[in-house]
Amino acid sequence: MQGPAATAVLPEPPRATPPGVRLPVALGALAVAALVGAGAVVVPQLGRAPAAVAAAPSATAAAGRFATLPRACGLLTPEQAAQAVPKALIMPRENAECTWHQSLAKAVGTTAAPPAAASGTGPAAAPVPDDLPPFTKPLKPCTLVSDDLVRELTPSAGEPFTYVKGAFTSCSWKSDYAVPEAKRGELSITLDTLDSAAMSDATFDLSKRVASRLHTNYLEVDGLAHDAFTYTDTATRGLRRYKVTYEFRLSNLQGTVEYGRSVGVDPDGSIAGNAGKVTRLVIDRLLKRPG
Repeated sequence: MQGPAATAVLPEPPRATPPGVRLPVALGALAVAALVGAGAVVVPQLGRAPAAVAAAPSATAAAGRFATLPRACGLLTPEQAAQAVPKALIMPRENAECTWHQSLAKAVGTTAAPPAAASGTGPAAAPVPDDLPPFTKPLKPCTLVSDDLVRELTPSAGEPFTYVKGAFTSCSWKSDYAVPEAKRGELSITLDTLDSAAMSDATFDLSKRVASRLHTNYLEVDGLAHDAFTYTDTATRGLRRYKVTYEFRLSNLQGTVEYGRSVGVDPDGSIAGNAGKVTRLVIDRLLKRPG
């Protein structure tokens, strides 16, 4: 990737100029080399973006001002981002900041491997047979992950919250608020058994269409289940949150795994990695269910 454009000292505009977005004089360079090893590239706040790639001011704007605020995610082309972070998952945070994370999932129409099983927390990944028998027995999602794993991901979570309504069951753990935000985690597993695989397939397709429209970072995942997708929700102000969701289908069963922490970013990819590993572990144990 080429370095940032040379900086230029911009004159201070007169007070009579129309209002706009100020462009600070000092222009920072992107720290791509330092972030490639972490699997992410961050475009900093707009004031530090290279002038050569920022949106040009309108004809009526004075020198040194932008008439409109450019989008940080538009400051790198897909080709430039791919040189630093292959198969990147774009994480926009409002207009002023953008992060490219290396994804475990695949974009629609491409191929990628599913997340691996969590080391030391469960069996190795099992293949998903096409002729998987339907799920007929009651399922208990709280039993699909070990207590040690729950304590690792959600410190001081206490007893899980469970909900059962017919064939719909869920189990969730949440760290105590006394736990520091950076370590405060929340994990939930939801399972729903439908009458047939055909009905499950049809309703899951509807879920995919809805999710693809609601989440700009929606991605489909190959090889994880009969069908699966993932997306991420973030909040960087107020009650901060970074949550990764996986939804999957196995025969007549639909499942959802959500894992997040009370932070606005996932710089080392650990939140996304743990969400994928728990999902793989849950699916492996469902495939090895008795009967």
